Amino acid sequence: MRRLVASQELLLVLLISLQCLSCLAIANPALDRQAEALLQWKSGLRGDLSYCGLEEWSNATSPCNWSGIYCSYKVRRGHERDAILVVTNITLFSCNISGGLSKLRFAQLPRLVFLDLSINSLYGPIPSDIDRLAELSYLDLSNNKLTGSIPPSIGNLRSLIKLDLSTNEITGSIPESIGNLTSLQNMDLSNNRIIGPIPSTFSKLKSLITLKLESNVLNAILPPELGFLRNLLF
Repeated sequence: MRRLVASQELLLVLLISLQCLSCLAIANPALDRQAEALLQWKSGLRGDLSYCGLEEWSNATSPCNWSGIYCSYKVRRGHERDAILVVTNITLFSCNISGGLSKLRFAQLPRLVFLDLSINSLYGPIPSDIDRLAELSYLDLSNNKLTGSIPPSIGNLRSLIKLDLSTNEITGSIPESIGNLTSLQNMDLSNNRIIGPIPSTFSKLKSLITLKLESNVLNAILPPELGFLRNLLF
């Protein structure tokens, strides 16, 4: 009799657990929107999508289970006791993919912290709405075929620690707004077609340790403001 009661209690606990999991899935529309945004971007990609497991991305599974995608629990603003699962990391370097970034809707990925799409064949401009990634600390788009100029909106990524746009086909000048990235420690803009002067606003990058600007068409004169960057290693 006791075994039967214990079995019934265990079954009840399992049923309650399943109901709770179902409620969590329904109560996280943000993750659904993120999955939709990632699938839309995938639809415009070309190349061997099986190389990094992108062919397995589908609505049948959570994006947290997709290859190259990582999730974390984040506290919702104004709801300190609640936490939701969101995409915080996209790591798809050297995946033999080509396509643009315009279909990657950054507005649906506001809690993204880490974005590495380096060593691929991505082309086109860097979308100006990249500043919607307000919590981004690591951005590596190096070794692609990106064109256009660096959007001034990139200066709104105040949490950025690493910025690597090297070895692309980026043109135009360096926006002065990059001086707003006061947490930046490593910046690499080398091997592009960037023109013009190094902005004097670089003097505000007090945390900067490494700066690579070679193989561009920049003015040869270094601004004296760089002398104020005590942590910078030349």
